[in-house]
Amino acid sequence: MCAQEVRGTTGSKRRPNDLERWPVERELARGGGVVDHHEADALAAFVALDLVDELPQAPLIARPGANRNEHCEHLSMLDTPDLSVIVCSHNGARTIATALESLAVQTLGRERYELIVVDDGSSDGTSERAASLGARVVRLDPNGGLAAARNAGVSAARAEIVAFTDDDCEVSPDWAAEILAAFEDPALDGVSGQVIPEATNGFVRSFLRANNPLLPQPAELLASTALHYRLRLYARRTLLGGRELPDELYSVVGANMAFRRALIYELGGFDEAFRFGAEEEDLCRRAHARDGGARLRYVHSAKVVHWFRDDVGDIVRRSRAYGRGNARRVLKHSDSRLIVFPSPVLTLAMTAVAAITRSRKLAGVAAAAPLLLYPRWVAHVAKIRSAQPITYPYLQTAQEIAVMVGEIDGLRAGYQRVPSQHLSDAGSSASAVAPPGTAA
Repeated sequence: MCAQEVRGTTGSKRRPNDLERWPVERELARGGGVVDHHEADALAAFVALDLVDELPQAPLIARPGANRNEHCEHLSMLDTPDLSVIVCSHNGARTIATALESLAVQTLGRERYELIVVDDGSSDGTSERAASLGARVVRLDPNGGLAAARNAGVSAARAEIVAFTDDDCEVSPDWAAEILAAFEDPALDGVSGQVIPEATNGFVRSFLRANNPLLPQPAELLASTALHYRLRLYARRTLLGGRELPDELYSVVGANMAFRRALIYELGGFDEAFRFGAEEEDLCRRAHARDGGARLRYVHSAKVVHWFRDDVGDIVRRSRAYGRGNARRVLKHSDSRLIVFPSPVLTLAMTAVAAITRSRKLAGVAAAAPLLLYPRWVAHVAKIRSAQPITYPYLQTAQEIAVMVGEIDGLRAGYQRVPSQHLSDAGSSASAVAPPGTAA
């Protein structure tokens, strides 16, 4: 496994909250320098302190093998940021500019947060694109999966609080400030904010906003894993739809979450066996299982817009991927359960019986079953005065079937714990990062 760190610099002094935009190719043509891990941190701090004009006009790359015992003596004089924002990306060159531009215009002072992009084995120039927009880039080669990328970002972070969003997201101007404000409560371990689905396709946008797949999970799930209890929660959501989330959470959502860095180290990092899906839930589950449990809070005001593809098929593919992650969670935790959705199971059963018996009447009932089993969508038709929600029960059925198919995929693949290869031994908190003059 190879991790490289890429930085971009400019030759003129940067205005606060501006993005540095310079062509990477031109800078590369001028020649680059190799720096060690601590020197790269010093450069990041110079950028945060608005001393960019003191830096050379060339990209600087930190790579394994550089001498980590040669340090800048003034590094200890530079303040560490209050917040490290980590964006993990795999082939996200097309979308990452929107995410980084929204992160560059935060109401929180730019000197108070650092921006780290983890390029997880991309082949489309993601690193160069992110560096050209002023981000500090850590490159993984080969691709390690989302959990590995998150660990690499945590290792590179210098702040006590680490926040995550995705390369296809756009954060609100006060997002970073709201995240930090929540952590003024010293008893808080992590937070998750509101994720608003967005798409240029009107149908996709309307469905996802009415049936948001990116909601943090409420703390009521901690009450019991009993089948009858979980069925009651499912029935309530199916009949009544989503409710306003309570303040206390069981699990966060990866597109908009933050933790104390010390907690992630205490738990051994994200489990790198979870390549995509459920890695954040697994971390939260382990946090709740420790002595004293965990306090996770929903911060409604910390908003992120998540851009989805204009493709209904992508909704189903994502659901299947989430199912695979859920299966890994079940194989890892003996007290965890597979998700079995009653409504699509009943629909499939009626369809199968109708096909076997060649009953047209039963086939008709099976065809209408989603409308009967998800009655909130029928009520939604009257609410918004549009016939479009009539199709939603069928798409939700497809989603839930895809989750269960994904679980079968995951069970077949199995689960095998892999040692974390991307979480450094630098320490359990920002203050424990190796200081200048010591080995990293």
